[in-house]
Amino acid sequence: MIERRQINPEKVKHARERAGIGAYEAASAARISAPAYYRWEDVVKGPLRKFDFFALQDLARKLGCTVKDLTDPLDLPDFLPTEPRSLAPLSEELS
Repeated sequence: MIERRQINPEKVKHARERAGIGAYEAASAARISAPAYYRWEDVVKGPLRKFDFFALQDLARKLGCTVKDLTDPLDLPDFLPTEPRSLAPLSEELS
Protein backbone atom coordinates (compact mmCIF):
# COMPACT_ATOMS: atom_id res chain seq x y z
CA MET A 1 0.00 0.00 0.00
CA ILE A 2 1.23 3.50 -0.80
CA GLU A 3 1.95 5.60 2.26
CA ARG A 4 0.61 9.13 1.87
CA ARG A 5 2.87 11.79 3.34
CA GLN A 6 2.83 15.55 3.94
CA ILE A 7 5.71 18.03 3.99
CA ASN A 8 6.67 19.11 7.50
CA PRO A 9 7.84 22.77 7.24
CA GLU A 10 9.94 22.57 10.43
CA LYS A 11 11.84 19.52 9.16
CA VAL A 12 12.51 21.15 5.78
CA LYS A 13 13.84 24.34 7.35
CA HIS A 14 15.96 22.46 9.89
CA ALA A 15 17.49 20.22 7.19
CA ARG A 16 18.27 23.23 4.97
CA GLU A 17 19.93 25.12 7.82
CA ARG A 18 21.89 22.01 8.83
CA ALA A 19 23.13 21.66 5.23
CA GLY A 20 24.20 25.32 5.30
CA ILE A 21 22.44 26.46 2.14
CA GLY A 22 20.10 29.38 1.55
CA ALA A 23 16.45 29.27 0.56
CA TYR A 24 17.18 30.33 -3.05
CA GLU A 25 19.72 27.54 -3.47
CA ALA A 26 17.24 25.06 -1.99
CA ALA A 27 14.52 26.27 -4.37
CA SER A 28 16.94 25.90 -7.26
CA ALA A 29 17.82 22.36 -6.18
CA ALA A 30 14.12 21.48 -6.06
CA ARG A 31 13.54 23.19 -9.43
CA ILE A 32 10.70 25.33 -8.03
CA SER A 33 10.25 29.07 -7.60
CA ALA A 34 11.38 30.80 -4.43
CA PRO A 35 7.79 31.66 -3.35
CA ALA A 36 6.79 28.02 -3.81
CA TYR A 37 9.77 26.92 -1.73
CA TYR A 38 8.93 29.41 1.02
CA ARG A 39 5.52 27.71 1.26
CA TRP A 40 7.37 24.45 2.00
CA GLU A 41 8.95 26.18 5.03
CA ASP A 42 5.84 28.13 6.10
CA VAL A 43 5.17 26.92 9.64
CA VAL A 44 2.18 29.25 10.07
CA LYS A 45 0.19 27.63 7.24
CA GLY A 46 1.19 24.16 8.43
CA PRO A 47 1.90 20.91 6.59
CA LEU A 48 1.69 20.81 2.81
CA ARG A 49 -0.23 17.85 1.40
CA LYS A 50 -0.06 18.58 -2.34
CA PHE A 51 3.45 18.84 -3.74
CA ASP A 52 5.74 17.61 -6.50
CA PHE A 53 7.32 14.43 -5.13
CA PHE A 54 10.23 14.55 -7.57
CA ALA A 55 11.06 18.15 -6.59
CA LEU A 56 11.09 17.12 -2.94
CA GLN A 57 13.28 14.14 -3.83
CA ASP A 58 15.78 16.45 -5.56
CA LEU A 59 15.80 18.76 -2.54
CA ALA A 60 16.37 15.84 -0.17
CA ARG A 61 19.30 14.70 -2.30
CA LYS A 62 20.81 18.22 -2.13
CA LEU A 63 20.31 18.35 1.65
CA GLY A 64 21.82 14.89 2.15
CA CYS A 65 18.69 13.27 3.57
CA THR A 66 15.68 11.26 2.42
CA VAL A 67 12.12 12.27 1.58
CA LYS A 68 10.95 10.55 4.78
CA ASP A 69 13.25 12.85 6.78
CA LEU A 70 11.34 15.88 5.43
CA THR A 71 7.80 14.51 5.65
CA ASP A 72 5.32 13.03 8.10
CA PRO A 73 2.75 10.29 7.46
CA LEU A 74 -0.67 11.62 6.56
CA ASP A 75 -3.24 10.30 9.00
CA LEU A 76 -6.24 8.87 7.22
CA PRO A 77 -9.53 8.19 8.99
CA ASP A 78 -10.22 4.61 10.07
CA PHE A 79 -13.76 4.67 8.71
CA LEU A 80 -12.94 4.64 5.00
CA PRO A 81 -15.05 2.04 3.17
CA THR A 82 -13.22 -1.12 2.19
CA GLU A 83 -15.65 -2.04 -0.59
CA PRO A 84 -17.45 0.16 -3.11
CA ARG A 85 -21.07 0.91 -2.32
CA SER A 86 -23.68 -0.96 -4.26
CA LEU A 87 -26.25 0.99 -6.24
CA ALA A 88 -28.78 -1.87 -6.07
CA PRO A 89 -31.08 -0.26 -3.47
CA LEU A 90 -31.23 2.96 -5.48
CA SER A 91 -32.11 1.15 -8.72
CA GLU A 92 -34.83 -0.85 -6.94
CA GLU A 93 -36.43 2.36 -5.71
CA LEU A 94 -36.54 3.76 -9.25
CA SER A 95 -38.36 0.75 -10.73
